[in-house]
Amino acid sequence: MKVWQYISLVLLSGFVVVLTGCLDPPNYPPEPEIEFVNVSKTKVKGMTLFRPNNDLPPDSIEFTVSFTDGDGDIGIANNDPDTCAFGDSVSFDQLGCNAYLVDSRTGSVATYRIPLVTPKGNIKAISGEIKIKIYSPFICLVPFGSTQKQDTVFYTLSIKDQAGNRSNDVLSPIIVIDCSD
Repeated sequence: MKVWQYISLVLLSGFVVVLTGCLDPPNYPPEPEIEFVNVSKTKVKGMTLFRPNNDLPPDSIEFTVSFTDGDGDIGIANNDPDTCAFGDSVSFDQLGCNAYLVDSRTGSVATYRIPLVTPKGNIKAISGEIKIKIYSPFICLVPFGSTQKQDTVFYTLSIKDQAGNRSNDVLSPIIVIDCSD
């Protein structure tokens, strides 16, 4: 009796493997597509250019975006030279960079490096989530002498694959920067 149960279980397992092997792979375009998922918080402590709050602990915000890519070429291998200088850039073509956040107030582009995402098996189409963390200081861009106690910013996020295809842009929620002393 136990032999038949074992044989039935093996046959059922084999049948499931055959069925899942026949499923159609996802049909994503070769260009990456992203969607905004989450932001860790929408209010941070900031500093002004005229009153630096050097005694404040560092603050950060983490953005989460989901992505799809039809040809599975997201990320940069660890053995590739790291030429992506973290921070502001004027270009989406900086070598070694493949994630971008554009400040709504200044248009400055913060560049990041996404590590290589390797597709599993024969199917190249991939999907997942990427987390991008921004560290302080968050600068308050308020006029000199102003009594304004807060600033606001939102970010435009995008990524680029190894073939140079840039994703769509997604917008973050508005982030409030507390500029009070």
